[in-house]
Amino acid sequence: MDLAERPPRFAAKGQKHRVVTEWLACYVGWSEKPISERVKCNRMDDVPVFTSQKREQICGELVAAAKADSRIGGAAHLGSAALGLEDRWSDIDLALCLAPDADLNQLLLDWTTRLYRDHGAVTNYDVRRGDILYRVFLLDNTLQVDLSFWPAREFACDRPKIQTDLWRR
Repeated sequence: MDLAERPPRFAAKGQKHRVVTEWLACYVGWSEKPISERVKCNRMDDVPVFTSQKREQICGELVAAAKADSRIGGAAHLGSAALGLEDRWSDIDLALCLAPDADLNQLLLDWTTRLYRDHGAVTNYDVRRGDILYRVFLLDNTLQVDLSFWPAREFACDRPKIQTDLWRR
């Protein structure tokens, strides 16, 4: 697959994530590695892919780290985990409530460093919706981790895609 190629359009619900993950997995670390170490694959069998157990382990570690961070006032699952609909290809969607005195820039720097250092992040990008920042990471095992940073006034668990708090200070 050429880098210029795009993943195909999808008709079946749930197929988009799997196919996009396969497409991205072929280029994990593509720009970060020297030419001699670059590997282009044609099949998912050639790439280490996360397991459900590994996803749960990483999620548990992120929740524990959030609980230990005094700049975070609470956490909740979003997406499929919030609805109890996780499957083999589900990602991690974790909402973090900022403490009122938290410095968002320093918090982002620290959490970004954690994902790259401890969990093998290979790239990330940001999406904003109002005052909420979503930092999306792709890990070297093809797992996508979405961390959203919510001001306390916006953090509420009565929305349909947020389950009850994992914890709250």
